[in-house]
Amino acid sequence: MRRRGAGSSAGAARGRLRGEFAGAAGVPHQPRGDGARSRDLPAARSLPGRAAGARPAGRRRAARGRRRGAKARRERRARPTLVAETAGLRHWDAVRALVEGGAPIDGALHYAAAAGERAIAEWLVEHGADVDAVDDRFGLTPAGWANYVGHAELAAWLTDRQQ
Repeated sequence: MRRRGAGSSAGAARGRLRGEFAGAAGVPHQPRGDGARSRDLPAARSLPGRAAGARPAGRRRAARGRRRGAKARRERRARPTLVAETAGLRHWDAVRALVEGGAPIDGALHYAAAAGERAIAEWLVEHGADVDAVDDRFGLTPAGWANYVGHAELAAWLTDRQQ
């Protein structure tokens, strides 16, 4: 099937950008699979409309797609909030200051529970931390984190407050 404009030199340039080996005007179209895809460099160099030693655009596009895919995977992993990151570093005074300043509490209770900090956990619950929140990575509630790390009393206290 021919694309619109594939016979003109502008169409040939568009075809090369799309990874096709279209020749200049008057030169028949060269389909893929005639040495261009293989590692046969002399055959690839002999194709009309190709710069010597240039890679097919399809490979560049595939490499760009892999990078884009890795970036998308990183973006899908939710980053913790500033309060949660601060709690992960166990800077409890900074956690209190951030929460009192109006920062969202999301995830901080999980870190307090894992650290066994009952006083901080109680303070966070008083200030609106969700005891039923499930973390994205492990699928555990703060009580689950406390239980996993070995803080049974804190896990029981948090379980009593779950709905």
